[in-house]
Amino acid sequence: MEKNPKVSIIVLNWNGKEDTIDCLKSLKNITYPNYEVIVIDNASTDGSVEEFQELVDIKLIVNKENLGYSKGNNVGIQYAINNKADYVLILNNDTVVDPHFLSELVKIANSNEKIGILGPKTYYAEPDNMIYYAGAKINWYTGQPKHIGQKKIDDEQFNQIKNVDFVAGSCMLIKREVIEKIGMLPTDYFLLWEDIDYSVKANRNGFELVYVPSSKIWHKESVSIKKIKTYRIYYSARNRLIFHKKYATKLEYFSSTIYFILYQLPLSCLFMFIRNKNLNVISYSLKGLFQGIFYKY
Repeated sequence: MEKNPKVSIIVLNWNGKEDTIDCLKSLKNITYPNYEVIVIDNASTDGSVEEFQELVDIKLIVNKENLGYSKGNNVGIQYAINNKADYVLILNNDTVVDPHFLSELVKIANSNEKIGILGPKTYYAEPDNMIYYAGAKINWYTGQPKHIGQKKIDDEQFNQIKNVDFVAGSCMLIKREVIEKIGMLPTDYFLLWEDIDYSVKANRNGFELVYVPSSKIWHKESVSIKKIKTYRIYYSARNRLIFHKKYATKLEYFSSTIYFILYQLPLSCLFMFIRNKNLNVISYSLKGLFQGIFYKY
């Protein structure tokens, strides 16, 4: 592969123009020489499209409806592949990036043909030295995905390049060969768990998943979520069951489902009720539970 392969950066927006503008501003300062920025708007109603149409250094694609995370990003992935991208970078619109983040990712990606998907060290935006993602593990028997280092202050304790169980969807550098072999992002979910699904699928098709600590971004994910939207509660319950139904062994699926029903779901409902003061969190959780159990993919 050439020294500076073409990277298509895809930023998905839905009614988040302020965050997206901040993200695009940070991308203007990156040092990597061969990239394009593709903004996909998921039928925003906050004036995002009008704002983005004023920008001359992006490719703007406007969807007629909110397609969700996977389908929305897949529109950009298809455009990138058609335009001969060597790599596709999925980047959340509520992130800002270090100027060298992409150069560091590509450098490691180019060093080993077995590497398929890579992710950077990711911090919370506030405080900006607190880790959001420094690699990841999946406990298949409890069904729990875990970000390594999450909510720990960075003291260079997570500075080793390493293989991981999944790459966080806030920033994923994907080789073209991965897309050609396993396709685009899964569309079973709408939002949540797509990144884990795609990572596991790539890994089971022979590609390594790698965490690159010299690449750094900041994510505006709240350290302490004060209010949790009911649609996220529903998709969180539903999608974890769909994921494990697709990839876990029968024993792992049984174990993780029992753990979820008897322990995690009641605990989560209690926590969310205390935070939200709304009984709807219980009904949405149960709806997600039943739809996940009976989902056919």
